Amino acid sequence: MDQSLDFESDVLSEFLLIPYYGGCIHVPPPANQTIHVVMPEGQSHRAGVFDVVRVSGTLRIESYRHEIAVAAYRIDAEYVEHEQMDGLELGQSVE
Repeated sequence: MDQSLDFESDVLSEFLLIPYYGGCIHVPPPANQTIHVVMPEGQSHRAGVFDVVRVSGTLRIESYRHEIAVAAYRIDAEYVEHEQMDGLELGQSVE
């Protein structure tokens, strides 16, 4: 089990991306809906736990296990941007 995710900081070198805002509040989404995002070596992204982001990069099938969730995919991020989602409620789809 990998323990490299840091939940005490808002400066992230890696994080878990899920399909909808607030989806990990009670039960994490299944592994096939979770992506382990890894920033390039020496780069980080500043974000909060519930920030909505868009990630571009190379996606591949690679299992990742953490005590809070399991991801079936990994994306080596090339670009991460924040999405403005005014009025978005927890659990609402971000389509």
